[in-house]
Amino acid sequence: MPYSPLKILLVFLSISALSKAQTPSFQRVTLPAEVRSINCILKQDDKTMVLATNKGLVFVQNSIPKLVYDDKNPGLYKINKIIKDNSGNYWYGTYQNSVVHYRNGAVKEYSFSDLTEKTEIILGMNLQAAVLWFSTSEGNIFKLQIQSGKITKIESPTKTEVYSIQLESDGKMWIASNEGVFSKSGTAPWVPQNTFFQAFSMKQKDNEYWTIGRDKEYHVKLMYLYSYKTDLLKIRKQKWGDLIFNNLPTPYLKLNALDIDSEGMIWLASSEGIFKYDPYTAFSTWYSNNKYPEFEITNIQDIAVMNENEVWVTDGANLLIRITLTAE
Repeated sequence: MPYSPLKILLVFLSISALSKAQTPSFQRVTLPAEVRSINCILKQDDKTMVLATNKGLVFVQNSIPKLVYDDKNPGLYKINKIIKDNSGNYWYGTYQNSVVHYRNGAVKEYSFSDLTEKTEIILGMNLQAAVLWFSTSEGNIFKLQIQSGKITKIESPTKTEVYSIQLESDGKMWIASNEGVFSKSGTAPWVPQNTFFQAFSMKQKDNEYWTIGRDKEYHVKLMYLYSYKTDLLKIRKQKWGDLIFNNLPTPYLKLNALDIDSEGMIWLASSEGIFKYDPYTAFSTWYSNNKYPEFEITNIQDIAVMNENEVWVTDGANLLIRITLTAE
């Protein structure tokens, strides 16, 4: 991580902030009974979270859920992944070989059933310009040309789950998969990044990337990449680096998802609760059922940051918890 004077100052501010304890409160949000699987949580705005579920989209505002579903076309509303474009419209991936554009209640489906012989679940999605990239439970990667509606299957380096797709401004692609991290530039072949045995999620913020997974000993692994091009030499400077944990309860826990707040803190969903990780000090604040019995979930499947003092988590079934931090 490049340390500018500003980031050095942030280190000292982060250390100072550790002395200010925060008390969590846990609110369970009651969802419609037919919702049995929360697969993805996405922040819509400062008041609303959107859930991708087995029974449609759920918009949660002020802890009040609103279900969007159509009984006439239930397959379109079995949703595993959702993202939002720059115009505020949604793209989501279904359980059954399709992606869907959602705008103010209107849906348009794009099916790729003719490109596969299996039923594939959408796991990763990313938009760049007028192209939607998405990956599946079978290790396949596709791109949808939005204007024409044409879907193309591209070569993949793996036959197992591809959980995340990230794209740099020049089109270089990164994926996190059950067989680790891979990158690809243009028509060049895929390049394995021998840093992960398994990689479960990757997040991008500007030119910074965070990836979670495991090494070959099944130890938890969190890595950081800063990617940029020099104007003078026109070459890319990249190097993955390990981020160290100072106080994990066990090195064998599984990290399932991550999100980043406005202060640069990394929020991690794990098999042992959630962690607020400070990348400047390597200190983690752990919130778990062991410490807080009112926190009903142990194995957290997804996490979304509303702001630096509020996060939302799910067990992947029908439990949705809003966690609010207040200064003591």
